[in-house]
Amino acid sequence: MALVTPNAESLPAFPAQAVLDATDVAALSSAIDGSGVISGCQVSAQSTPNMTVQVAAGSVYVNGATVSVAAVASLAIAAASAGDRRDIVTVNSSGAVSVTTGTASTVAGWTATSTGAPPVKPAIPAGSVLLGEVYVAASTTSIGASNLTDKTTTVSAPPLTAIGGTISANVTINTTSTLVFNTASLAVGTWLVTVNTNVVGVTTGQPYQIELVAGTATCTFAGPQYGGGYAHGTTSDPGNAVITCLVTVTAAGTLAVNAIASASTCTALATGDVLAVPATGYTAVMVG
Repeated sequence: MALVTPNAESLPAFPAQAVLDATDVAALSSAIDGSGVISGCQVSAQSTPNMTVQVAAGSVYVNGATVSVAAVASLAIAAASAGDRRDIVTVNSSGAVSVTTGTASTVAGWTATSTGAPPVKPAIPAGSVLLGEVYVAASTTSIGASNLTDKTTTVSAPPLTAIGGTISANVTINTTSTLVFNTASLAVGTWLVTVNTNVVGVTTGQPYQIELVAGTATCTFAGPQYGGGYAHGTTSDPGNAVITCLVTVTAAGTLAVNAIASASTCTALATGDVLAVPATGYTAVMVG
């Protein structure tokens, strides 16, 4: 994938496609600063061309965060104008894909010898990444491959970001058994999260289990959400239940740890037991 500007000598389907403009330069400049497409996100024609295009799933880096982009099966393109148009397809920091209509040429079927102004692409919307150009000639009734130009600027995944610290005060179990990470919200992206917990106030050596769950974050888990341990004080186990899990956060927020007893070997924690956190607390490293 790369931002493409066809050479005029290669005779693109529409001569104006060979015109490098401020929109292309802005996309290249943003890529230098790190914003662009990490993977996927190609714009393509339908198998039976019509006035829509499809966009492949992928991910982009924009506004300092990795954003997942869901596949779009049918993205509508506005009907042709009296002159030719160069519309653009972009994705914003929420992962929403959209089309912005360009300014039409003053003559239909613009060529390099036309006396009128050429079609002009619109500016990239703020907080968005350019994915593709759609050339809508005055005579266009369906969008085929020749109407499309790849405008993706490929960037590397962001550098690793690591945070860590404690978890909110120990929780005495009554109607809840949840500890919430005591940190700024986890940003959108994929994190490798490690959490250490312990229970106190229960029989020494009592087995228990903990679960990593969504707090206020919208997230999916890739890996074990559970960790097992024993009430602090045994000689065979250090006493901490540990979870290490990949967590993909799609809306910034916090995570939580619940004390549970879903395994047959674990005794249910009861009212008055305390779910606690050792000094190591947790770590979270952004890996994508």
